[in-house]
Amino acid sequence: MAVMSAGPFSVQLRNVTKRFGASTVLNDLNLEVGQGEKLVVIGPSGSGKSTLLRVLMTLEGIDRGSVSICGRELWSCDSTGAARQASARQTRTIRSDVGMVFQSFNLFPHLTALENVTEGPIRVLKMPKEKAVSLGKELLRRVGLEDRCDYYPARMSGGQQQRVAIARAMAMRPKILLFDEVTSALDPELVGEVLAVIRELTHQKELTVIMVTHQMSFAREIADRVCFFDHGRIVEEGEPYQFFSQPKSARTQAFLKSVLDA
Repeated sequence: MAVMSAGPFSVQLRNVTKRFGASTVLNDLNLEVGQGEKLVVIGPSGSGKSTLLRVLMTLEGIDRGSVSICGRELWSCDSTGAARQASARQTRTIRSDVGMVFQSFNLFPHLTALENVTEGPIRVLKMPKEKAVSLGKELLRRVGLEDRCDYYPARMSGGQQQRVAIARAMAMRPKILLFDEVTSALDPELVGEVLAVIRELTHQKELTVIMVTHQMSFAREIADRVCFFDHGRIVEEGEPYQFFSQPKSARTQAFLKSVLDA
């Protein structure tokens, strides 16, 4: 049984099951994430971590259970327990509260760094262009790229592209920000510059962060809570010091040993 965070909640999942064919990737999952909480999710490949983020981002549906984001139901249960998605309008409203940074950057190659950041606010939020440009320049300054506004992605390093992707996500003013292995595609020497930006973002008390990562030392530093996923369930969770220093589950102990030894 998962230990629930204290309310109010940004995210609530109740008995969520997600299948891909015969494979169950989320298995009767229960999880609550408090408003402003910084949650780090770790676990082996295929344990359901990225699927969890994609469900919250409305990129994947679920088969059973319910999902609420910022107090609004994205998925609800019918009398049989099967999941029913909210209306298209409600889904769009919920989606506007959630931002996600992917491991593969996903920048538009034909747009400059500034244009990548301002595209969403102008087209989706209907923000006046001058205001969007001002916001975009400020966000690029915050991620250390104020001198790269007119650069196209092909002219930037992987670390720079990922920082643009973070600025782009923040430009949509999300209440919840999801990070999916955002350093896994980077050369080792570029990891630190991206983690430094994320570290700054976690200082925003009102922003809820859910981060999937294999960076254990960083998880220990920034997390309020760490969850270990295996086979679509939460095997163990706790505050970082307790979790990393005294894991209770043998499965958690084995996973941490393999990762830390590597």
